[in-house]
Amino acid sequence: MATPLDEKLRALAADEAMKCGLDVEKLTFTRAGAKSSVKIAVDADERPDLDLLEEASQLIGAAFDAAEEAQQIDLGPSYTLEVTTPGLDFPLREARNFQRNIGRLANLPGGGKGRIAAVENDEVAILPAAKKKAGKKSQGKKAGKKTPQAPVQIYPRAELAGSTIEVEFSPAPAAEQELLGLTMAEYHELAKSDEA
Repeated sequence: MATPLDEKLRALAADEAMKCGLDVEKLTFTRAGAKSSVKIAVDADERPDLDLLEEASQLIGAAFDAAEEAQQIDLGPSYTLEVTTPGLDFPLREARNFQRNIGRLANLPGGGKGRIAAVENDEVAILPAAKKKAGKKSQGKKAGKKTPQAPVQIYPRAELAGSTIEVEFSPAPAAEQELLGLTMAEYHELAKSDEA
């Protein structure tokens, strides 16, 4: 649960991050004796580079220092400030989190995986990842084939809250790439045609 100090810090950080075109995704304040720590994860539609993170860090640090001097906040005798990006293990919750990861493979709540295809009106279109069929082992490798799934599934965004991004070392399968870039209406049509 956020404390009043957490809320003040988040508001200050959000105002300064906005000047750089960034959203504050997460803020963690830890008081540890004489040295406190403030860790802030920021993001934008285009991944922030190190220069932008440094600029945001300078602005946020100056705002925190000014607020401390005005006795609006108390971070203790000294503090460290870390401004970073959320990382792959950051749980997707807001529409912007899903929007920024269109085309990427996500670990979905409940154990499934799927590629984020579109986000609109609190709905998310997911291209389910093909599941491997069990097959005979041949020379130490599985000879199983991937079974195709429904081409697209539409979920309320709230059902997918907590999804995380999967690290991929190769491009998306061609069949999935062909389905990326459609409108949400087109994904709805695909989902309906699959149900029929």
